[in-house]
Amino acid sequence: MKKIFTVGQFPANEHGEYSPAGITPAEYLEKMYSDIEEGELYIAKDADEEGAVYVTATALSDAAEVCRYTVGVSKADAAEIARKEQKLFDAFTALAALCVEEKDVMMIVKSAVEAAANADGLRFADAVVRAQRLEKLLKLGAPELIIAGERHCFAEELALNAIASSCEVIERKDFARLQDA
Repeated sequence: MKKIFTVGQFPANEHGEYSPAGITPAEYLEKMYSDIEEGELYIAKDADEEGAVYVTATALSDAAEVCRYTVGVSKADAAEIARKEQKLFDAFTALAALCVEEKDVMMIVKSAVEAAANADGLRFADAVVRAQRLEKLLKLGAPELIIAGERHCFAEELALNAIASSCEVIERKDFARLQDA
């Protein structure tokens, strides 16, 4: 059976559900990286009501699909990615407090991510989108729980941008092959 990264690997809250509260991006990445096996990382992805896949699933049974990433294990430095995420988060927090036009904010955020991440990386565009969403949530004063979840998604995209060289999407109907492997 393949190791498949899900957020269900983290402790449940008092309601028996996963909650990003109290889990740092560094802890999130360490757990994700612990599921890398033989240069592969499998991540179960969940979908919203419209079917857009956008977050890591709680369990394989909740997943709409699984992404199989080929990764450079030697590049898998969770602590370094966590430091970059924290530095960018601090910059976005400061930016959100300023009165800057939205189009300018988008360019500033993209430039900051470019400086911290590999612009040719597999997930660079997704890292930029997550960064822009995070800055917007900070500006809107979103609850800490929402911010924490978005930070995990952003850290995941930064990590995949740094380590992934290819991605294969495995549809729900093909999950059985993951469990047999």
